[in-house]
Amino acid sequence: MGNAKEKTEVSVDEKLSDARYSSDAKILSELAKDEMFSVRFAVAENKKAPKKVLKVLAKDEDWVIRLVVATVTNDYNILSQLAQDENSHVRARVAQNKSTTVEILKTLANDDDQTVRSAVGMVVGEIFAIVTTRTFKG
Repeated sequence: MGNAKEKTEVSVDEKLSDARYSSDAKILSELAKDEMFSVRFAVAENKKAPKKVLKVLAKDEDWVIRLVVATVTNDYNILSQLAQDENSHVRARVAQNKSTTVEILKTLANDDDQTVRSAVGMVVGEIFAIVTTRTFKG
Protein backbone atom coordinates (compact mmCIF):
# COMPACT_ATOMS: atom_id res chain seq x y z
CA MET A 1 0.00 0.00 0.00
CA GLY A 2 2.74 2.30 -0.94
CA ASN A 3 4.36 4.15 1.90
CA ALA A 4 1.61 3.87 4.54
CA LYS A 5 3.56 5.84 7.16
CA GLU A 6 3.58 8.97 5.00
CA LYS A 7 -0.12 8.76 4.20
CA THR A 8 -2.89 8.91 6.72
CA GLU A 9 -5.44 7.47 4.34
CA VAL A 10 -5.01 5.14 1.40
CA SER A 11 -7.32 5.66 -1.55
CA VAL A 12 -9.72 2.97 -2.65
CA ASP A 13 -7.89 2.74 -5.99
CA GLU A 14 -4.59 2.12 -4.19
CA LYS A 15 -6.18 -0.55 -1.99
CA LEU A 16 -7.72 -2.28 -5.00
CA SER A 17 -4.44 -2.16 -6.90
CA ASP A 18 -2.54 -3.67 -3.99
CA ALA A 19 -5.28 -6.25 -3.43
CA ARG A 20 -5.10 -7.35 -7.06
CA TYR A 21 -1.37 -7.23 -7.74
CA SER A 22 0.64 -7.27 -4.53
CA SER A 23 2.61 -10.32 -3.50
CA ASP A 24 3.41 -8.86 -0.08
CA ALA A 25 1.87 -11.16 2.54
CA LYS A 26 1.68 -8.39 5.15
CA ILE A 27 -0.21 -6.05 2.83
CA LEU A 28 -2.55 -8.80 1.65
CA SER A 29 -3.21 -9.89 5.25
CA GLU A 30 -4.22 -6.35 6.11
CA LEU A 31 -6.40 -5.97 3.02
CA ALA A 32 -8.11 -9.33 3.68
CA LYS A 33 -9.67 -7.67 6.73
CA ASP A 34 -10.71 -4.49 4.92
CA GLU A 35 -14.28 -3.30 5.41
CA MET A 36 -14.85 -2.96 1.67
CA PHE A 37 -16.18 -6.04 -0.10
CA SER A 38 -14.43 -5.17 -3.38
CA VAL A 39 -11.03 -5.04 -1.67
CA ARG A 40 -11.49 -8.43 0.03
CA PHE A 41 -12.82 -9.87 -3.24
CA ALA A 42 -9.73 -8.65 -5.10
CA VAL A 43 -7.44 -10.19 -2.47
CA ALA A 44 -9.29 -13.51 -2.77
CA GLU A 45 -8.78 -13.47 -6.55
CA ASN A 46 -5.09 -12.56 -6.28
CA LYS A 47 -3.12 -15.64 -7.38
CA LYS A 48 -0.23 -14.50 -5.18
CA ALA A 49 -2.30 -14.48 -1.99
CA PRO A 50 -0.61 -16.83 0.49
CA LYS A 51 -2.40 -19.65 2.24
CA LYS A 52 -2.63 -17.75 5.54
CA VAL A 53 -4.51 -14.94 3.79
CA LEU A 54 -6.90 -17.39 2.13
CA LYS A 55 -7.52 -18.95 5.56
CA VAL A 56 -8.69 -15.56 6.82
CA LEU A 57 -10.89 -15.03 3.77
CA ALA A 58 -12.36 -18.54 4.12
CA LYS A 59 -14.01 -17.20 7.28
CA ASP A 60 -15.26 -13.98 5.68
CA GLU A 61 -18.78 -12.89 6.60
CA ASP A 62 -19.74 -12.64 2.91
CA TRP A 63 -20.40 -15.96 1.19
CA VAL A 64 -19.22 -14.61 -2.18
CA ILE A 65 -15.72 -14.11 -0.77
CA ARG A 66 -15.76 -17.65 0.60
CA LEU A 67 -16.95 -18.88 -2.81
CA VAL A 68 -13.94 -17.26 -4.49
CA VAL A 69 -11.63 -18.90 -1.95
CA ALA A 70 -13.30 -22.27 -2.62
CA THR A 71 -12.54 -21.72 -6.30
CA VAL A 72 -8.89 -20.72 -6.04
CA THR A 73 -7.44 -22.66 -3.11
CA ASN A 74 -5.67 -25.98 -3.36
CA ASP A 75 -5.28 -26.34 0.40
CA TYR A 76 -6.91 -29.42 1.94
CA ASN A 77 -7.67 -27.74 5.28
CA ILE A 78 -9.33 -24.75 3.67
CA LEU A 79 -11.38 -26.95 1.33
CA SER A 80 -12.36 -29.18 4.25
CA GLN A 81 -13.51 -26.15 6.23
CA LEU A 82 -15.46 -24.70 3.29
CA ALA A 83 -17.08 -28.08 2.63
CA GLN A 84 -18.95 -27.42 5.88
CA ASP A 85 -19.89 -23.84 4.99
CA GLU A 86 -23.42 -22.68 5.75
CA ASN A 87 -23.90 -21.60 2.13
CA SER A 88 -24.70 -24.32 -0.40
CA HIS A 89 -23.07 -22.38 -3.27
CA VAL A 90 -19.76 -22.42 -1.41
CA ARG A 91 -20.05 -26.16 -0.72
CA ALA A 92 -20.90 -26.83 -4.38
CA ARG A 93 -17.86 -24.84 -5.46
CA VAL A 94 -15.69 -26.95 -3.14
CA ALA A 95 -17.00 -30.01 -4.98
CA GLN A 96 -15.99 -28.47 -8.30
CA ASN A 97 -12.46 -27.58 -7.16
CA LYS A 98 -9.89 -29.89 -8.83
CA SER A 99 -7.94 -30.12 -5.56
CA THR A 100 -10.87 -31.47 -3.55
CA THR A 101 -10.09 -34.95 -2.27
CA VAL A 102 -12.27 -38.03 -2.62
CA GLU A 103 -12.79 -37.90 1.15
CA ILE A 104 -14.32 -34.42 0.92
CA LEU A 105 -16.36 -35.40 -2.15
CA LYS A 106 -17.81 -38.35 -0.22
CA THR A 107 -18.95 -36.00 2.53
CA LEU A 108 -20.45 -33.57 0.03
CA ALA A 109 -22.22 -36.42 -1.79
CA ASN A 110 -24.40 -36.77 1.32
CA ASP A 111 -25.14 -33.04 1.60
CA ASP A 112 -28.71 -32.02 2.37
CA ASP A 113 -28.72 -29.62 -0.57
CA GLN A 114 -29.46 -30.97 -4.06
CA THR A 115 -27.21 -28.37 -5.71
CA VAL A 116 -24.21 -29.65 -3.78
CA ARG A 117 -25.00 -33.30 -4.54
CA SER A 118 -25.41 -32.42 -8.23
CA ALA A 119 -22.02 -30.71 -8.25
CA VAL A 120 -20.46 -33.85 -6.79
CA GLY A 121 -22.27 -35.96 -9.39
CA MET A 122 -20.90 -33.85 -12.22
CA VAL A 123 -17.35 -34.17 -10.90
CA VAL A 124 -17.68 -37.92 -10.43
CA GLY A 125 -19.11 -38.19 -13.94
CA GLU A 126 -16.12 -36.29 -15.36
CA ILE A 127 -13.71 -38.55 -13.48
CA PHE A 128 -15.54 -41.66 -14.69
CA ALA A 129 -15.41 -40.42 -18.30
CA ILE A 130 -11.66 -39.83 -18.05
CA VAL A 131 -11.01 -43.23 -16.46
CA THR A 132 -13.13 -45.15 -18.94
CA THR A 133 -11.63 -43.32 -21.91
CA ARG A 134 -8.11 -44.15 -20.75
CA THR A 135 -9.07 -47.75 -19.97
CA PHE A 136 -10.59 -48.42 -23.38
CA LYS A 137 -7.84 -46.67 -25.34
CA GLY A 138 -5.44 -49.14 -23.91
